[in-house]
Amino acid sequence: MAARIAGQAATIGAHGVPVGPLVEAVVKEVLGELLDIQDEQLAILRNIERDVSQLVEGPYRTAREMLERAMIPGRGLDAVKADLQRASDEFLRAAAQYRDETQSQASAYMQASLVLGLLGDLSAMRHYGDKAWKDGIAALKREANDTGELLRQSFNNRAKRLAGFWSLKGNPKYADHFLRLKWGGPGPSLAERFPEARTIENLRESGRQVDVYRDVAANLSEGPDVLPHHWVEALIDMTPPKIGIIGAIYHLEQVESRRREFASLMRKIGINDHLYGTWLPQYSCHEGLVVAVHFETLSNTHRLDRDSQADHYRYENPQVDRFADEVNRMFPYKLPVMKAWWDDWGAPPSPLLV
Repeated sequence: MAARIAGQAATIGAHGVPVGPLVEAVVKEVLGELLDIQDEQLAILRNIERDVSQLVEGPYRTAREMLERAMIPGRGLDAVKADLQRASDEFLRAAAQYRDETQSQASAYMQASLVLGLLGDLSAMRHYGDKAWKDGIAALKREANDTGELLRQSFNNRAKRLAGFWSLKGNPKYADHFLRLKWGGPGPSLAERFPEARTIENLRESGRQVDVYRDVAANLSEGPDVLPHHWVEALIDMTPPKIGIIGAIYHLEQVESRRREFASLMRKIGINDHLYGTWLPQYSCHEGLVVAVHFETLSNTHRLDRDSQADHYRYENPQVDRFADEVNRMFPYKLPVMKAWWDDWGAPPSPLLV
């Protein structure tokens, strides 16, 4: 839907038509889908966010009424345009209620973005679509920190280690339950019995919401899809348990679509090797997600530099260092160029990229 709205917005912007042909042919269909999305998101958000009621009341409810009114057949163009403008204003007013970034705020920005696209305001559409994604990421990271703290406190509770959630860890009967909590995917759930499991699953639901915002922002952008996905890593088998968010992950087609650019860059630098992509672990539910690229033989010269801010993976081969710098220009949110991760993660490399 985001792609259709972006295309329609581009047409409107190019021809100077404010709403025009959208009134009967597009507005009714697209706004009906938008209302359905609203219902789906609210059902999810009610489960993962206690303050979602603030978003439902007031401006959010008014925005919905404006969308429904814009769908009434036979109304004039100016009236429809005014209703859509009011709806976008109310979505933005709802977003402004939140002091910190939340998934509810990101949802309001996303819906404002889509409505602004129907009005032909391409710049605002892209701005708020991008803002929805970035605010969703910030909220996800904050929720991950809170989840990690809850798990650590629970783990430090001797009674729970002996007779609660943690007492099941290591029990073969619950091996699949803990594997699902760690990596995600379908399978048996402990969420109904234990708040620890429920919190992890809620965090993954937030991660799925962030990927919805990512897809909207990617569809609304003018350039190639270089926006990464985010993945929740629940290391509950560590002592103490940890929660991490891996943020530089791409679908294989996002990387393979730049195959010619990679090949051209390798020829320019003088690298005569094969470029591979490395998957997330094969036992996760995220097949087809690439976490890094690497060379078949040059990875033997890999070294790791550390500073106080982050881990920096660099090759001793200066050609590969140059390649990594250029890749980060192609993928501004970073696509790691490093050694084969399956050495550490137990996952095989993807098919040959270049």
